[in-house]
Amino acid sequence: MKNLRKCAVLFLLPLHILLILMFVFGEPADYIYSIAALGVLLADFALSFLQMEIFTSRRNSIRNVMHDFRAYILEKLAVIAADWIIILLMTQGDILRSEYKYCVAGVLVTAAAILSAVVTFVTAAARTMLYHDEKR
Repeated sequence: MKNLRKCAVLFLLPLHILLILMFVFGEPADYIYSIAALGVLLADFALSFLQMEIFTSRRNSIRNVMHDFRAYILEKLAVIAADWIIILLMTQGDILRSEYKYCVAGVLVTAAAILSAVVTFVTAAARTMLYHDEKR
């Protein structure tokens, strides 16, 4: 379980790909896409908190959080890059002249990943500071 925790965010890649495909090939006003987007966002938060061990670790130094966050953010960037590569392949490399839904799908997936990364970092830093203050 410990090894799976180190790369939990990478499990989001299939969900991101499914979300992109649902948005591109689905109906524009489809409620299923909205539910799937919310599900991917919630899964992103859950896996991010699991990987960074937000609720279980007892770190007392922000350096430890930064060390763990560096690996986490690199994995997040790899997922975002993979999403954009898939979108570029679907549009034959010309995303600006293709349909708007390719851009929207890419922006939504990227925004969800960035939002979860920011919330994860702020939560981990706050928890570390609270534990550090509690320990004194």
